[in-house]
Amino acid sequence: MKLDGKVAVITGSSMGIGLAIAERFLAEGARVTINSRSAAKAQEVARSIGSEEMAWGVGADVSHARDAERLVHETVDHFGRIDIMVCNAGTSFIRSAETIDTEDWDAVVNLNLNGVFYSAQAAAKKMIPQREGNILLIGSILGRVGLPRRAAYCATKHALVGLTKVLALDWAPYGIRVNDLAPGYIATEMNVRDQSTSDYTDEDILRRDPMGRYGTVEEIAEGALYLVSDASGYVTGIDLPIDGGWLSYGGW
Repeated sequence: MKLDGKVAVITGSSMGIGLAIAERFLAEGARVTINSRSAAKAQEVARSIGSEEMAWGVGADVSHARDAERLVHETVDHFGRIDIMVCNAGTSFIRSAETIDTEDWDAVVNLNLNGVFYSAQAAAKKMIPQREGNILLIGSILGRVGLPRRAAYCATKHALVGLTKVLALDWAPYGIRVNDLAPGYIATEMNVRDQSTSDYTDEDILRRDPMGRYGTVEEIAEGALYLVSDASGYVTGIDLPIDGGWLSYGGW
């Protein structure tokens, strides 16, 4: 098994991409901490996918540094160590830039950027003495391009690309690899919520996507597995799109 004996924390893993990553890691022998803002939800999901020895739930809002640190500490207390941190927790936000208020802006930045840094930093503090570890940031293709009405979201996802590079450089001497995974349009609950704004339709995505379909959470989980496993042992500081060719296409 590719992750046999490893311990992984996946933030925001009670649904969608985070849950798919947790299930894939479990299948490869890892023990996983499921995370949600709600402790009850995290524990419910953990029980549904594995035994207590393999899957465990912790409630924490990683947009607060103290919660991110507690998430890591409780994982180490429960499993004895941490080998992998997947910084997946995030939110979308669609609104014209001139109408964004400070509370909404701060909420997106606090979760999508600050929460990622807090989680990565808390994990690195445990990994540095071990002289090994893997940290994976979940970004977006909107970390490379822009779309109207997504100022806060695109700003945070662009920031993750730069953050990945610097963390990879800072922590490479300690045997810690840091990479960013950039999904395209994936069929998830978040996608359904975004479509409820009437911003786009399924037909828009299928017409624009070179492969003519949405990606699946399972495909993203496979990419995550590659980036945290020994198969990518000489890979750090990269931003890997899994997008069906979306970024390669410059047409209409």
